[in-house]
Amino acid sequence: MRFVVFEAKYAKTLNNLPDACNFAIDQINKRSYAEDFQDDYDDILCYGIAFFKKRCLVKIKEHKSKGLELEKILEFLSFFGL
Repeated sequence: MRFVVFEAKYAKTLNNLPDACNFAIDQINKRSYAEDFQDDYDDILCYGIAFFKKRCLVKIKEHKSKGLELEKILEFLSFFGL
């Protein structure tokens, strides 16, 4: 089974999107949002999401039951379809 944690931040400029996204992932890690569910779920997906106007940057950190961690970065331009 999977569990998903989302943390969203608003960036003040387009150039700050990566920093805001990293800040969201760091907050998930520092506050141990995912660790509380490790015993109950095989996979935990942590989404750090940063927004600036119509743009969005998403960083995914995946915790596997075997202790593996995987990070992916996805960028969505014109995320809201406008």
